[in-house]
Amino acid sequence: MSEGWIDACSVEELQRKGFHHVDGQYEPVALYYCGGAYYATSARCTHDFFTLLGEHVAHGVVTCPRHGTQFCLRSGRRLIGAGISGLSVYEVRVEADRVWVRSARSTSSPRDFPRAWSLHAKG
Repeated sequence: MSEGWIDACSVEELQRKGFHHVDGQYEPVALYYCGGAYYATSARCTHDFFTLLGEHVAHGVVTCPRHGTQFCLRSGRRLIGAGISGLSVYEVRVEADRVWVRSARSTSSPRDFPRAWSLHAKG
């Protein structure tokens, strides 16, 4: 893998648990396996910076367990709730049964949502 990519976890682990946290280059990153796709976002809610957990993911949406703010996993967009903006999103790849996240290349930040995007791996 090229610079900026982090070997996050095994495919089997992410598929079994549904989520995994890693220390990204600039912020904690949450990886999710949902609906057959892989996603990576910042791991903190933009409202109160509470940690987002995998138990609160359904239908491509992660819900903050603290106040119920919801975010789209694909785009990072805040859907409902008190968050000040969307989540950062990161590129994800699957290679040789490993899940990799490119945490150095987020195209959005909690204060720069309009440029948000995400790519999900094809497994």
